[in-house]
Amino acid sequence: AGIGNGTDGKSGTFSTTGPNGTLGKAVIYTNSISDTTGSEAWSGIVFVGENRNIYTGTVYGDITLNKNFTLESKDTLTVPAGSSLTVAKTFTVENNANLIVEDGGKLDNQGTITNSGTATIKGTLTGNDIEGQGTTTVWYTVTVAADPAAGGTVAVTPENAADEENGQYKSGTNVTVTAIPNKGYTFVAWQESQNPASTENSYTFAVTGNRVLTAVFEADAPPHTHTYGEGWKCDETGHWKECTAPNCPASDKGKKNFEDHTYDNAADTTCDVCGHTR
Repeated sequence: AGIGNGTDGKSGTFSTTGPNGTLGKAVIYTNSISDTTGSEAWSGIVFVGENRNIYTGTVYGDITLNKNFTLESKDTLTVPAGSSLTVAKTFTVENNANLIVEDGGKLDNQGTITNSGTATIKGTLTGNDIEGQGTTTVWYTVTVAADPAAGGTVAVTPENAADEENGQYKSGTNVTVTAIPNKGYTFVAWQESQNPASTENSYTFAVTGNRVLTAVFEADAPPHTHTYGEGWKCDETGHWKECTAPNCPASDKGKKNFEDHTYDNAADTTCDVCGHTR
């Protein structure tokens, strides 16, 4: 890569070599980079600052800081998607400095990160919490799905729209996940890792970490169609033909073709339909 300014105003170059000629890693400050060819294979942290007092840094590859490090005031360090930064010792973010972990990036705090500036974490944060009086904003994802997919629709709604960006939500934000069953299905419960989370269609919670929730739906039983036998049954009130379908779910009268007894006149004692004698 070309690093400016080199000898006689030309771009310089850099390379890092570890023990026995293996690829090394470095933290580099420069006022410009003229050639970023092959940067996807770089391994290190490169800070660029045309105004030599304000540097913008990028983590390339999977980097471990084994020594104390200070992100100085007004400087910015970004861990982009596909890269990771492991802090093994002390990492200090000074006032007005910015630490950014993009979605897809990873910050593993195995030491101590003290933030007096701004830390925005949209990627993965593991290890110890970030300390300090600065502003630390951690963003998390809330993923929802329906099981089965044909069972219904699901949605995530934040209490405050400003606390959502590209499907990520600020830590502490209240969100509501909603499950609406399709025709022929009934909502059963929200599950997370196959464990019950809520039996309410609308489930509200504060976001404190990444969550993957599944709305479980159950197909409704098909409507029962009565199948009546030929013979009549009767009691003092009336007569009916019983449903012969197995496991008929209806109540006694509902599952039978119930009718009042029919007589020719007040003196008639035999029902004209079923033959019941009163």
